[in-house]
Amino acid sequence: MKRLLFLLLPLLLLAALSSAEQTALHTVVPEGHTVSLSLGGHAEAAVGEQLVSDDTAFSVGRFESLRIRVLPEWGYRLDTVSASSSRGLTIEGNDILLSSAVQDLSLSLSFIQDEAPGMALSAADLVLAPGMSAMLSAKMPPAQDTADLVWETSDESVLFVSGGSITARDEGRAVVTARSGDLSAACTVEVRGMHTLTLPNALETVEAGAFRGSQSAECIRLSDGVRSIGAHAFADCTNLRLAVLPSSVESIGEGAFEGCGHLVFLCDETAEAVIRYAKIHGISCVQE
Repeated sequence: MKRLLFLLLPLLLLAALSSAEQTALHTVVPEGHTVSLSLGGHAEAAVGEQLVSDDTAFSVGRFESLRIRVLPEWGYRLDTVSASSSRGLTIEGNDILLSSAVQDLSLSLSFIQDEAPGMALSAADLVLAPGMSAMLSAKMPPAQDTADLVWETSDESVLFVSGGSITARDEGRAVVTARSGDLSAACTVEVRGMHTLTLPNALETVEAGAFRGSQSAECIRLSDGVRSIGAHAFADCTNLRLAVLPSSVESIGEGAFEGCGHLVFLCDETAEAVIRYAKIHGISCVQE
């Protein structure tokens, strides 16, 4: 390199003397790489905190790593992953990990139907306070109709059930069961008083790490008007069982509910950011 500069120096000096214009030599270093992803139907994928479907392309920053979480439709599973290069690529179950060494890459995924797909409800366990209501939904095998679902409760004094709509009546425990032909699925519902953390009505942002590690609340209720929940805001709140979240929430930060292993979200059907976050992070989500 020193030799090259030595040879170029007289020419650059000559150019500077003969003209008022100056010439600069720039070296361009690529700032990122492009990953194209083809899902092949029957799935979505989470790229960071973003859900994508069908064919898509996105950029990966230089020297950055990335996790792609594959989310098959109920009744399907990931079959094959084809890649244009194996460099920097690791596959762990439904997670595709791209290391900082990855270059431009194309991924193509295919899915197959489970041989004996079952049935599941939107939550397997749920804690409600007396008077609260929720709407359970059923995940069915592909092409199976939900119109003939029959819902029942093991104890009507504890829990009233109409279709998938349940209302907590009195403290106790009851099992909600949905049946369709030979298929069935159940949700165990505990009805009891819970210590509830209710945040102020004027609050728009729950700050990052605000309640991290708190063990005082079993239920949190955010008022309508909260727009964002910061990173790790409720992380490691291991006693947290229910989060009632409004449709006003537009963003949920990284790891906001990390370590809350028994948590269920309760929201309405228009709470898109909440439903998306729950889907990406495997949190049970039921509608109000």
